[in-house]
Amino acid sequence: MTLNTNNQTFQQAQNSAQEVFLPFEAAQCRPVLSGIGVVTPVADDLDRLCDQALSGKNAFRKIDRFDTDWCETDLACAFDLADDANSMPDSMRRSWMDRAVWYLLDALDRALDDAGLDLKSYDPERVAIVLGTSHSGLVTTEDLFEASRDKTLAQTDPRRVLAIPASHICSAVAAATGAKGVRRTISSACASSTGAMGSAADLIRSGRADVVITGGTDTVSLAVLAGFNSLRALAADGCSPFGTNPGITLGEGAGVFILERLDQAAERGAGVQAEILGYALSGDAHHATAPDDDGDGIARVLNAALANAGVAPDEVDYLSAHGTGTDANDVAESRATAAIFGNRVPLSTPKSIFGHTLGASGVIETALTLGAAGRGMIPPTLGFSGLRAGCEDLDFVPNAPRARQVDTFVCNNYGFGGNNASVVLQRSVSRKVRGASAKQRQNRVFISGKSTVNASGRVGSEDLVNMMFAQDEPQNTIYKVTDDRLPKAFKRQIGRTSPMVKFAVSATGEALDRAGLSDDLRTETGLIYSVVTSAQKSTEKYMESIAIDGPGFASATQFPNTTNNAPAGQVSIAYGLKGYNTTLCGSAGGMGYAIELIANGRQDRVISAAADEHTDLLDQFYDHAGLLAGEPVTPFDDQPGINFGEGAAAILFESEASLTKRQTAPMAEITGWSEGQDGTYLGIGRKGAALTRAIDAALLQAGLGDADVDLVVAGGTGPGYFAKAELTALARFDEAQVKRLSPVTGNGYGPAHTPIAILGAGASAVAEACLPDHSRPHNVLCAGLDITGVAFAAVVSRIAEDLT
Repeated sequence: MTLNTNNQTFQQAQNSAQEVFLPFEAAQCRPVLSGIGVVTPVADDLDRLCDQALSGKNAFRKIDRFDTDWCETDLACAFDLADDANSMPDSMRRSWMDRAVWYLLDALDRALDDAGLDLKSYDPERVAIVLGTSHSGLVTTEDLFEASRDKTLAQTDPRRVLAIPASHICSAVAAATGAKGVRRTISSACASSTGAMGSAADLIRSGRADVVITGGTDTVSLAVLAGFNSLRALAADGCSPFGTNPGITLGEGAGVFILERLDQAAERGAGVQAEILGYALSGDAHHATAPDDDGDGIARVLNAALANAGVAPDEVDYLSAHGTGTDANDVAESRATAAIFGNRVPLSTPKSIFGHTLGASGVIETALTLGAAGRGMIPPTLGFSGLRAGCEDLDFVPNAPRARQVDTFVCNNYGFGGNNASVVLQRSVSRKVRGASAKQRQNRVFISGKSTVNASGRVGSEDLVNMMFAQDEPQNTIYKVTDDRLPKAFKRQIGRTSPMVKFAVSATGEALDRAGLSDDLRTETGLIYSVVTSAQKSTEKYMESIAIDGPGFASATQFPNTTNNAPAGQVSIAYGLKGYNTTLCGSAGGMGYAIELIANGRQDRVISAAADEHTDLLDQFYDHAGLLAGEPVTPFDDQPGINFGEGAAAILFESEASLTKRQTAPMAEITGWSEGQDGTYLGIGRKGAALTRAIDAALLQAGLGDADVDLVVAGGTGPGYFAKAELTALARFDEAQVKRLSPVTGNGYGPAHTPIAILGAGASAVAEACLPDHSRPHNVLCAGLDITGVAFAAVVSRIAEDLT
């Protein structure tokens, strides 16, 4: 008998058979979610969290951790004080850690268990950590601020100072897991963990990690509650987003996702719960706390995320809305949503159920969406008794859950400072690759502009290089900026803000000007800002307002400046920067992310900027933690401790296509970049292993060997073992007598901005005839250790051809 292979039924059967045995396309660069861990006052597992969400009842209750008589409300979704004793296994908990970390480590343990993943079976250098938080560390700041006022700081554990920076959350996870890959902490207010998920997915796509621990954490603290109360933003009886009664109800907790390569997950038979198809970020460049009334930034981030994911609006089954409950957010969000989706797509906000968990919102709300979708349900928007004036009439799934099959959905989160983030997920993993993983590319990355604001006032390339070569003996233990160089146009706008904001605005503007970037191109330019602490003087003024006047009279002016991304918001407003916008804790990660955005084709231009300011209180904290040197420090002399230096640094990274289009010659090219860590909590290993690996990887990427390096620019100083570790890692260049320079000379060490200054100094060196024989170096190695414990290395090279 002859088989009729033209028969339609046969063809369908054959195609189905081929589909069964067809491997996943591009599986090695597709990020999938294989483990979920959540810890909230409602529940410490996803099933019970879904039970609460689908019950139609909120989980708000009276705060018992501190007195709330002064406040507009005593309601939140917060842990009781008695819950602290059971917040994590004894083997993981440390009393000096910030409370946000307790919840995070508990969620991590649950996520790893859910994924069935033994991290010991993976190369630790291929395990990355990307986490988000808004106010992690603020509980610790409250305690140490009071200790300083009470003159009892000397009796507190010095390690508590290291729990103030938001980067503390990633440090704790690194120590708990031994992960030695990329480590980044994103702190962009309420958009933090959403942005972290997107950045984590890109690390899988670009081949920089096999496993990424991502998510976020935040707490309800006295300072945060007092701040929202001062803004009159709290809902007295519980929030009802998009409904007639405006206001926020706070929540707390943590969520962790385990992301891994699809091929790896499939090989070990993991239960894949979703694939991250794409994401996007944007900046409003509009206002410190409120989005644009028409939701322009929200619409832009939604459109960009859908385009990145390769998903049309009519393919989306559900939107997890930000929906804080405030007029400013809800009206703008509803207008942007209506402009893109009409009223076809159902949306709801879990904040009506378990409150606004700030930087943890994205991960917890995405987890709930996945859990509810697994039951064929959509969670409701509770407390909805009628449409808020100004809001578009959308399908808000009011008051009761709804049966609906959800496969493709979007999670949206927006925050103070004008930060917007959207991530697109699909529960079913298709055989064919789609979305961002199908668009991977590797673009060249150039430096087209840079600037520094420093104590010496040396800002030109030639001046800075000459000062580094002079290597004058240091004279000070603190270096303060006497000229912030703030343009007159901004003096009225930000003249009374924290000095670091002025420094950052000045450095960014000068970098843009030196690159010759016109105003019309700045709209599509990204800003990746880096911090170690928030705007210090503003934060101190805010804490003083609580301590002196009482929490009921907390400063509404200063509260928004306590968020780490507040300086970035001011910089973006000053120059109309509306591209990818986020804030990272530590400049190594900030520069790495900015470079990746260009290399991956997400942006054509990105500013990387950071700033530091000195205060007496910060000096007390750093001294108590043993970070300061009691005498002037000479770079590369193996002296522990830093001489604090105020200032700022900014670099404009740009793609080849952008430079060619605007007929501009760049200063230098980034031909190699790498970052990593030693997998320790407090600082780094004294042997400089992480920095050695970073140098090896950067040189390999650049196609160079040690002998090809003409000049080394590094920090030369640092707290603890930093100087020793750096010297050990750079010793390989001693025999060839490669000159080592440091921009710290004459300027001091700025914990946030010095790493960017190092890279900028490398670009200056390439642009100047600075070598002893009066020639220009071909390749400069820029290397160092970020104070958050992250090592970085970059190869900055002369341009071999005329791009114009």
